[in-house]
Amino acid sequence: MRAMPPATWVPRPGLSRRGHRPEMPSSPQLPPETAVYTAARVVERAVDDELARLDQASDAELTKLRQQRLRELRQAAERRTRWRELHHGEVNCVDTTEEFFGATRTSERVVAVFGRAAPGATAAREVVESLEVALQAVARQHLETKFIRVDAERCPWLCEQLGITVLPSLVLVQQGKVVRVLHGLDTLCSASQQRSRGIAPAALERVLRNAGMAWEAAAADE
Repeated sequence: MRAMPPATWVPRPGLSRRGHRPEMPSSPQLPPETAVYTAARVVERAVDDELARLDQASDAELTKLRQQRLRELRQAAERRTRWRELHHGEVNCVDTTEEFFGATRTSERVVAVFGRAAPGATAAREVVESLEVALQAVARQHLETKFIRVDAERCPWLCEQLGITVLPSLVLVQQGKVVRVLHGLDTLCSASQQRSRGIAPAALERVLRNAGMAWEAAAADE
């Protein structure tokens, strides 16, 4: 009997030798510089469209836009003036419960730092001093928020009502209501960072922005 030739495998379209479909090449990803360029082009195109719209606007429309912009600038200036009258832009000391409630009634946003007037240990004192520097820096940059420092030892009833058991702690108040209590400083940075570098203004600002307590542009030079 004549030997049969060895069988040959004829692949089906789209199948590999083991019966699996071959892996499709992944779609190419744009390099970071290309993505940045694309985003820049989108912004540039939007600016060009806005300029073209202004070029085609009538005198009446331009006058209306100018008046609207002036009105917005006037309102912003009035807000900044009122904030400065309420001692925004600095860190104010509060020694009584009545002063705390007075600050939360007159200002829409209040960041209250509860602590001791004189921290005992040297390490704790250095952390508190770095927190004070961060508070002063952020307060100058964000006039929309009032910053106060509360002597917890003189306000025991207030600390009890707020559930404050760790010093220092941050209390965030919006429209007269406590929206968040940050017990200790671990929310700002780790304990090791507190000991080595202290509290950075950027860390404090990031937490306040995430909580909706700070958003205005830098106002220190205004």
